[in-house]
Amino acid sequence: MAALTTGAIAAGTALLLLALTVSPALHARADRTAWTNQGSGAAQSVLVMLDSPITHTIISTSTDHYRDSRIDVVVLAGSGRGAPVPPGMKSLPAPGEVLVSPALAALLRTAPELNGRYGRVVGPIDDGLLPGPDALVAVRGVRAADAGVDGIAVTGFPLHGDVLKLTGVVRLLLLLGAAAMLAPIMLLVALATRLSAATRDRRLATLRLVGATTGQIARLAAAESLLGGVGGVLTGILLFFAIRPLATHVTYDGGRWFTSDLNPGLPGFAAVLVAVPLVTAATTQFTLARVIHSPLGVSRRTTPKPVRVWRLVPLIVAVPALGVVLSADAGGGHGRLVLAAFLILLATLLYAGPWLTRAVGLALARSGGVARLLAGRHLADDPRSGFRAIAGVLLAILIVTMFAAARPAAAESLRDTKVTGVQDGTAQAKIFAATPAASARLLQDVRAIDGVANATLVYEGRIQDGSDPANVWIGNCTEIVAATRLASVPCGKAPVLVATDRAHLLRTHGTALEIGDVWGAQVVPLGRPPPPPGTSIDRLRLRPIATALMPTRSGIDVPGLIVSPDVFGQQINKLRPTLLVLRYDTQSALERVRTLVVQQVPGGSVSTRASNFEGYSSDVRKLYGVLIIATLGAFAVAALGLVVAVATGLLQRRRPFALLRAAGTPLRTLQRTALLTAGAPLAAQALLAATLGALVGRWTVTSAGQSDQPSWTALLLPTAAGLAIAAVILYSAMPMVRRATDTEETRFE
Repeated sequence: MAALTTGAIAAGTALLLLALTVSPALHARADRTAWTNQGSGAAQSVLVMLDSPITHTIISTSTDHYRDSRIDVVVLAGSGRGAPVPPGMKSLPAPGEVLVSPALAALLRTAPELNGRYGRVVGPIDDGLLPGPDALVAVRGVRAADAGVDGIAVTGFPLHGDVLKLTGVVRLLLLLGAAAMLAPIMLLVALATRLSAATRDRRLATLRLVGATTGQIARLAAAESLLGGVGGVLTGILLFFAIRPLATHVTYDGGRWFTSDLNPGLPGFAAVLVAVPLVTAATTQFTLARVIHSPLGVSRRTTPKPVRVWRLVPLIVAVPALGVVLSADAGGGHGRLVLAAFLILLATLLYAGPWLTRAVGLALARSGGVARLLAGRHLADDPRSGFRAIAGVLLAILIVTMFAAARPAAAESLRDTKVTGVQDGTAQAKIFAATPAASARLLQDVRAIDGVANATLVYEGRIQDGSDPANVWIGNCTEIVAATRLASVPCGKAPVLVATDRAHLLRTHGTALEIGDVWGAQVVPLGRPPPPPGTSIDRLRLRPIATALMPTRSGIDVPGLIVSPDVFGQQINKLRPTLLVLRYDTQSALERVRTLVVQQVPGGSVSTRASNFEGYSSDVRKLYGVLIIATLGAFAVAALGLVVAVATGLLQRRRPFALLRAAGTPLRTLQRTALLTAGAPLAAQALLAATLGALVGRWTVTSAGQSDQPSWTALLLPTAAGLAIAAVILYSAMPMVRRATDTEETRFE
């Protein structure tokens, strides 16, 4: 039993330490990548104008892809000798040179299509500049004129970054899930302490009978529990270091973690090293009353104070209160209030649990049968200990059901049809940094690639339509349709085609529509003076003209209007195309297009349906993957707590069980009694936990403005799985009944 106690405390300690590493890991990653996030508050103090005489470095970032892999590309250009260098980097790469992360270097060795895409590899990127060990990052050196189009000039690089702040349903689920997952860990530590106390009751009672004072017993128990707690904590720290390399594979917001990221720091280690032994000592003192006041054993133990039905009142109040708080938090501004309300709900559930356990015990006692009678009377007599055995599993069921109820909201947020409208087998190259002549050369090179069926240039713009602007594509309609695989577009009917959901834009009767967000023909670096008047424009007027309707297509990357360039006459020469759309037939052709775009247009990128969907949803899906792992961990902790609780219950009842067995009660009946003592209240209250989890999950996603409803299967499956796991654990613990009822326990000398 001592080994089980130490193991339980060690497991709880290791999990607590892992939980304490989350915030330090996020901050460590934010600090390592701060040098690329020039929009952060830390970077604003070092921004200068591009034409400033102060020595500076220009930095810009973009995203590239190779098949299913995302590659972060950082462009750097110094204004002269002594230009600032990111921390950990010896010097800036020269134009045509590239530094690559270790993971990208490994990919380059196996992907010949990537050779030369970013330049000549001259060295690795230090780990201190990377999000994680599997990050694909390329740092390119280019000319200052090329980097300045979309780059920012800085005189230094920030050393500290801001952790990404989550919003909406994801933020709420993380907030509530973190609070709920820590509860089973704390329960496990408390149960392990009670198990240790149960094993030393006999020794302390003997000392009490031979004359030890109450204070001596208390001090001895405290010292013993502190030593045992410290031993469990130290073992847990070793276990933490053993499992930490495995925990680095739990990816989120930048891939895997460096092992050094998962470090709770000295305050975390100190807090656990002090708190867990103190909890064990306090729990031990709480359980000493029976030994001190009744050292002869359980025969003289008084029945605990009964639990009353009014324990349900706080739970009945806390449930709707949480719903009201979540409804009021639709804007996401009262996270602490939501967390407090949820913690109150958990506390009231734990407070009401003993009364519900007693009700189950009374029902069992009246149902007939020896095992049911014994189990029922024990639960009715001491419902608190009966509930402690199952509390961790109930919390785990609540957590998993909460996530299951929110799962449709996650699925809704990940539907690619709401994010990307580009068709499979097509791609869009962002080339706003290219001059009209450079984009024309790029178009010719792309069309020459074997496997590219169609390609054309597009002038992009937007018409502000309330809070939902309409994308405007100006270009050859026939070529656009062929390159984007758009169907049912009547190109020959009119020079202006409008999607049916934008038809109200045509009801402007005599008033010209203003197209904004267009790009002038001259490429002007940020911070430089604008081009001379008359050589460039930043908006167009679309006057009433013949129009036709085309089908509406959802997505942020499809046009709401397709306009022929002829509509604007010579004005089109004052613009530059910013988008190259194409249709490809092979993956190899797509990779060659990406290489051309990256090489010829610094800061350019090529997106497809898959990459758009991945870029929008990958972090969210990774987060839900983390939540799934965390819920499995919660079940594992709850399962271990259930084993500890069953063992504690058997130790506390070993003498009456042994006497019953000596009197002729079959071992199978005693095993059924132990099984019912834990299983009956668990089965009865699992439905309540699942219902509360479903309510919290639904209220959470509703407060985020989403409405998809979960299926009954999605809600009932976690409950059924949890009960099945608990049943297996309880059955596996039944051999302990034989050992606990050994005839040695019937000796009274």
